[in-house]
Amino acid sequence: MAFEDFKTKDAVVVVYTGEGKGKTSASVGLLARALGRDWRVAYIQFVKMWETGESKFIDKVRGADVFG
Repeated sequence: MAFEDFKTKDAVVVVYTGEGKGKTSASVGLLARALGRDWRVAYIQFVKMWETGESKFIDKVRGADVFG
């Protein structure tokens, strides 16, 4: 699925920024809640150049499209 396929009038974009901890945990938690309600989800993560535990988890979750 391409990122463009997520265009809809009911779309919600959530951006977590800043230094410190908690951004990834918050975004993965929101992803889990949305998937639990059968919403379509695109998870986009910038900057990290290494494989992370959360990326491995998201890859295993059915219904999530991961970009980044």
